[in-house]
Formats: sequence, structure tokens, C-alpha cells
Amino acid sequence: MVPFVGVFTSLMVSLAIQVYLAYFCAQGVQVPEFERWCRGKPLVAAFFCSRAEVGPLVAWLRGVLEGREFVNVEGPFPWTHYRLRLSVEALDECVVGVHVVWSGVLRGKQKRPGLLSALKGLDAAAWGVTEAWLHRDLYSMGPS
Repeated sequence: MVPFVGVFTSLMVSLAIQVYLAYFCAQGVQVPEFERWCRGKPLVAAFFCSRAEVGPLVAWLRGVLEGREFVNVEGPFPWTHYRLRLSVEALDECVVGVHVVWSGVLRGKQKRPGLLSALKGLDAAAWGVTEAWLHRDLYSMGPS
């Protein structure tokens, strides 16, 4: 009976550690300033295009970006440790903007697609984009 209890206890401890690492262990520290900045719905990308292309571009970007979480793997700390949710809107008749609407520290083994790679998937010519602006920390390895 005693060996069984030892094996059972070892298995339960091992399972508990795996659950902790998978769902609760943070991959980085929380940065209150960054979280406060994200709550302000900052603009992280903007695209200038013709008036006729604004509606289709907004619809395409919403399909690609909204309802999903991204990680900015190319940016500096703390960007690389946060999941980001985004919103897309027409800022005026020729500009489409992408805003951060939520952020959360990555937990455990969570994997999210890279934000910059998703934005690079935009075929600028097909959507009539003539200019693009990206927040410098989307691709900068320097301090923010």
C-alpha cells in the first residue's frame, strides 16, 4: 500500500506542476505602465489609402486582427511578454488605424502569432495603401 501512495503522490505532484506551468506561470513580469498605456487604446499602426479602399481594407484587417490575440515578438520588453487584442477603424476618409484595446501577460505555454508578421501580410498594392505607419516598438529592439 505504501509504494502505491508514493507513486500516486508523485504523479499528482507532477500533474500539478504541469498544470501550473501551462496555465498560471507568467512568462514575464507585469508592467503597470505598459498596461495603463494599453488601456488608453493607443494607435499602433495606420494605413493611408484611397477613399474607395477604406471600407474593404477595414473589413479585411478586422477579419485578420480582431477577435484574436497577438504578441509583438519583434519589439522590446515588455511588448514581448504581453498578449494584445486589437481593433480596426477608419480614422478619416483615407486613413485606417489599428489600436490596442486589451493586453495581458503571457501565461505558461501560450503561443500567439506575431503582430508584425500579421501586419506584413497586408498586400499594400492590392488594397491601395500608399503609406503605412507602425509604432516604433513593433520592430525596435532598442528601449522604448
